[in-house]
Amino acid sequence: MRKKFFLVCIVVLIISIVGMATQVALAAEKKNGVIHWKAHSAWIRGPGLQEAADYFTKTLNNLCEGQLVIDRMYAAGELLGAFELIPACSKGKLDLVDSSGYYLTGTLPWISLIIGTAANYMDYAAPYLSWYWEGGGHELEEEYVGTKYNVKVWAAHIIPAEAIYSVKPIKKKEDFGGLKIRTSGLSMDFFRSLGAAPVTLPLSEVMPALERKVLDAAEFSVPWTDYPVRIHEIAPYALTGILHSPPCMGREVYINRDSWKALPDDLKRKVEYAIRLTKFWYIDHLGLRNAVLWKKMLNEGLKVTKASPELQAWMKEKGDELAEKYAAKDPWAKKILDSQKAYLKTWNSYYDNVRWFK
Repeated sequence: MRKKFFLVCIVVLIISIVGMATQVALAAEKKNGVIHWKAHSAWIRGPGLQEAADYFTKTLNNLCEGQLVIDRMYAAGELLGAFELIPACSKGKLDLVDSSGYYLTGTLPWISLIIGTAANYMDYAAPYLSWYWEGGGHELEEEYVGTKYNVKVWAAHIIPAEAIYSVKPIKKKEDFGGLKIRTSGLSMDFFRSLGAAPVTLPLSEVMPALERKVLDAAEFSVPWTDYPVRIHEIAPYALTGILHSPPCMGREVYINRDSWKALPDDLKRKVEYAIRLTKFWYIDHLGLRNAVLWKKMLNEGLKVTKASPELQAWMKEKGDELAEKYAAKDPWAKKILDSQKAYLKTWNSYYDNVRWFK
């Protein structure tokens, strides 16, 4: 009996020592006032989207003044693949991810309606940003993403309509028949409605797929991202317009909810400031560079076709048909689309009379 009592006492003592050691470690971390977050992006290292992720990291570190630190923003494939990141963040393996909601289409099919697709109602950047930040779009995304993942989320940029790069010219409806095109999210449905054969690939895999003729075409991004990878050398034709691919907010910041809850309120505000500052930097930085690099691509042989009014009207018709189909099919799709429609009604009552990002 005494032996058992003695053993119990030893076990209790060991547990107490371990507990005190843990408390000391936590106290020391708190005393130092430094929180280190593990962060990863879905982007290729170098110019383009990874540059934006790195800018965000630098901005966050500067604003937090050593209280919250991201030591390194890992790029696509350095620790995990692009499609693995948000689930890993949800499980607490990463604190923060710079990625895209388009990669969640398999589990959150209506995410594209929030961040950009031909089947939503947002054709122009200004009302889109206003709806997202001031008209309930962000709250809708938080609620929707929270049904599947233990993360907070914010849109971190907005880009103009993407060109479709192709190995052969695309000029008319018939050219979409059987076209193997890289896209993502609900744009998969949209291109199927045009007769194409869409494929989803992370950006890091698009160029090899075009080189191997696995793809005929790709919605890649914008010249700031497209020029450095020399996409115009492999796919030297571009179709431009807006209705096949309206502005999108497909680069987002995801933060594990438990990591977020552990932050004091002042650091939470600074993280949000860093996201917003990066969004504005992205718009300013991107605007000039897109124009300069587009000119370079033209000088280096890119051949551009602007979608005809007939082609644009056909695409809009297909997009609107899909929006109606989605709203009738699912309560979440209806909730998102109704929110956009109501906001645009108010927006357009004034801005149809003035020029604003149109």
